[in-house]
Amino acid sequence: MRIAICDDNVELVQNLSKCLKDKYGPKIQEIDRYYDSDEFVKSVTWEEGKIPDILIMDICFKDGDESGIYAAQEIQGRYPNLKIIFITGYIQYVPDIFMTKPSFLLMKPIKKEKLFLALERTMKDLDETEQKYIKVKTKTGVIPIHPQKIIYIESRKHNLFLYFEDDVEEIRMKMDDFIKLLPDNFIRVHQSFTVNAAYVKKITTEGAFLISEDELPVSRARYAETKKQLSKYLHISDEIK
Repeated sequence: MRIAICDDNVELVQNLSKCLKDKYGPKIQEIDRYYDSDEFVKSVTWEEGKIPDILIMDICFKDGDESGIYAAQEIQGRYPNLKIIFITGYIQYVPDIFMTKPSFLLMKPIKKEKLFLALERTMKDLDETEQKYIKVKTKTGVIPIHPQKIIYIESRKHNLFLYFEDDVEEIRMKMDDFIKLLPDNFIRVHQSFTVNAAYVKKITTEGAFLISEDELPVSRARYAETKKQLSKYLHISDEIK
């Protein structure tokens, strides 16, 4: 499991990191530390493998703005499975955290028992999400697949090709039937292509551009509906052109 902590209080970030390492040990493979919300957004990319499973994010940076919420919203828009624990000393900003899908809120000063409660509940939620596998029949037999790890699906000559970060699986199934097994963040952009919205960087009339650097065609008939669905899941409809 990978955790990211983002707060402009350097001492707090270091203390939280130490508490989590002391409590959970090898269960946490990596703790990334950030002291600026803009730095966090720029650093967390799929290509660099720095996507956290859990983000502990301060709400306010730079004299009381809410850039922590906006940063969390942007990253969770790209990676819907990201779990967010907000921390703050300003109760007046709390209602705005629901611009995202938060897992927990901790008020400063943070007590250890509250921190551990938040982590354990969030880790349980993460485990339940990761247990949602589907079984598919490939040439080598029946295998479990985590749908959210699929980048996109291509239909070709009565077979489906499931594209992952470092692998491709071929299965014998119709696209219409396979889509019924997938969560609703998968979008049919073309007769032959279905894409995971979590991996879409932008969409134009020329096609869907993915953070994996792949480009998929978007049919004219599906373009408007694709824009609508991406707006819903990416929370950045003004960037979809």
